[in-house]
Amino acid sequence: MGINVANRKIEVGTMPGMNQVNSGIVGFGAYIPDQTVTNQDLENCLDTTKEWIAEKTGIFERRVLDSDNATSYMCIEAAKEALRNTGILAKDLDAIVITTFTPDYILPSTALIVKEAIGADKAIPIDLNQVACAGTLYGMVVGQHFLMNPNHKNVMVIGAETMSRITNPQDRSTYVFFGDAAGAIILRRMKKGVESGILGWDIQSKLSMDVHVPAGGSKYPISQEQLEQGRQYLNMNGRSVWENATTKLPESIRSLLDKHKVNKNDVDLFLLHQANLNIIKECMSLLDMPMEKTFCNVNKYGNTSAATLPVVLNDAYNSGKINHGDLLVFATIGAGYFWGSMLVKFSENAADFE
Repeated sequence: MGINVANRKIEVGTMPGMNQVNSGIVGFGAYIPDQTVTNQDLENCLDTTKEWIAEKTGIFERRVLDSDNATSYMCIEAAKEALRNTGILAKDLDAIVITTFTPDYILPSTALIVKEAIGADKAIPIDLNQVACAGTLYGMVVGQHFLMNPNHKNVMVIGAETMSRITNPQDRSTYVFFGDAAGAIILRRMKKGVESGILGWDIQSKLSMDVHVPAGGSKYPISQEQLEQGRQYLNMNGRSVWENATTKLPESIRSLLDKHKVNKNDVDLFLLHQANLNIIKECMSLLDMPMEKTFCNVNKYGNTSAATLPVVLNDAYNSGKINHGDLLVFATIGAGYFWGSMLVKFSENAADFE
């Protein structure tokens, strides 16, 4: 999706009712790897069954990036699609925010790799490397603040994850949940007085080791001993994830809507982190909202961590679930824990953007 605003004049606008610049989603794109891993494939190599996976997760297949590529490749492809959809040129991007905890390298920067690959010469590369599944929402908050500077016009936020490289293929408690993907969102300044775009957010955090990768940092550097113990892989307390997700996501959404005096029934679509289908169903039930008010693609992609929000946004739009003027709520939670929600009034009117 994109609104062709490539040649429009950029001026400073203000968020309605607030003394700051308002920005909106002007376009987006996604990259989904070709290789599919089905539940039957996992049943053939793990101590599990395809029925158990489907019942516990609502996931039937997930995608895996080919071994010749890494996270930056998916970022580049998603970025190119978002640029094509909007007509914005890479050289006109002022910042690229990439959120992933599976970067190509510890150094150099994945955002810098992507910036140079797409020709975004003047863009400031920013890496958010440890926000996990909440990364894109946090990246959008960073992008919104970046656009308060009148010298900046366009910010691209990319959420990407190569989960197949960080999960143990022998561990059914993690490997069955995750997939690889990338999604890109382009934020652009709204005209002064236009009541669309990012209207507000609620973000919170609390330290927990219930989802973590033990080895590979300065506390436990990679060593033969660490590798033999499999400590380079993601560890996850599934019960903790369930309890935190089904508690904190509804709480954050309620807080956000209360703060902005929005009735939940006026929200056109809730776009939730695609952790697993049962978590999404429970959150919607706790909000007392029907499943028709959300959109799910976790069944075919699995949990793609930082990529879930831009990818589900892209799929929902392409499926006709999002229209001009719709009020959207994004909500996500990631390891850390980081969690939050965002209220967005979606615009397809190029005249709404500076």
